[in-house]
Amino acid sequence: MKTESLLFLLIGCYLLVNCGGGGNTPPPNPNEDSYSDEHFQFLGLENWSEGVSIAKTNDEGFVMAGINNRNNFGLSKFDENCNTIWDASYGGSGNDFVKEVISLNDSNDFLLVGGSRSFGGGNNVYIVKTTSSGNEVWSKTFGREGTDAGNDIIQTEDGGFLITGYSGPSGFEIHAYIIKIDEQGREEWSKTFSGDTNTEAWNAVEMNDGSFIITIARTKAVVLKNLELIKLDAKGKILWSKELGPIGSSIVPIMMKKSLDNNLVIFTTSNETAGGDLSGLGNFLLMKVDVEGNKIWESTYGGENVEIGNSMVELSNGDIMMIGLT
Repeated sequence: MKTESLLFLLIGCYLLVNCGGGGNTPPPNPNEDSYSDEHFQFLGLENWSEGVSIAKTNDEGFVMAGINNRNNFGLSKFDENCNTIWDASYGGSGNDFVKEVISLNDSNDFLLVGGSRSFGGGNNVYIVKTTSSGNEVWSKTFGREGTDAGNDIIQTEDGGFLITGYSGPSGFEIHAYIIKIDEQGREEWSKTFSGDTNTEAWNAVEMNDGSFIITIARTKAVVLKNLELIKLDAKGKILWSKELGPIGSSIVPIMMKKSLDNNLVIFTTSNETAGGDLSGLGNFLLMKVDVEGNKIWESTYGGENVEIGNSMVELSNGDIMMIGLT
């Protein structure tokens, strides 16, 4: 199967790359002749326009979040054979865009985060908690004047959650925006981080001491951006920051997860295609760093044209499932 035929990734089908159980070397880079049907699956969501995020469930299945034809949050549950169990929608009359879904550690419930123009003025951070059957439990919005949205959310050891995203107070100015909330969605603290360039917070991983490591995208040119890591204490104070180098343009997402070998795996899009184009959009980019922010390895995946990564999950055997578009 040729790379050019993989447009179904846009609506949420997935690419599985075998990472050999983790370790200190990158997974193999598949070429277009190595793709086979066992690596891909159509999910048949006719009322969706884009699949954005996937999460494992405790019954060997998974859920996928995306944007449906009503421009609301969409959430669908699938069994281990990719059969649809249920499909749900959340939001209002405005445009609502989901960025991430997580399965909660202490229940079978789910939490979605993104942005919404349906509630209040402007664009706000929007989160929704659902039951294991997709019924809404509660929803919350956060934000200031301007454009605000959440890119990711994690469940913290105290039972609450940490949201990472951005806040645009005026014009084209964007600040990294981090919100700590309790288990009922009530805000405990929030922080913004700016500087002489636009910044955006993407993901967080909680460490054993209650601190957080967070991915930050800092715009370095009109389209290109630089990937950084920052470490915050439990109250949001910066402990250190590290630069990891240039990545794709301002439109590409970033995802970071703690790996089975207690390092960090980061998935995004490179700023260079296999053909050497430096337009700011390239191939899937996967890297592993240690908990001090030091890079262990990195590798790219894709062909001569543009691939954009959206989401990933590490499976129990160390394989990494990635979704995106080409």
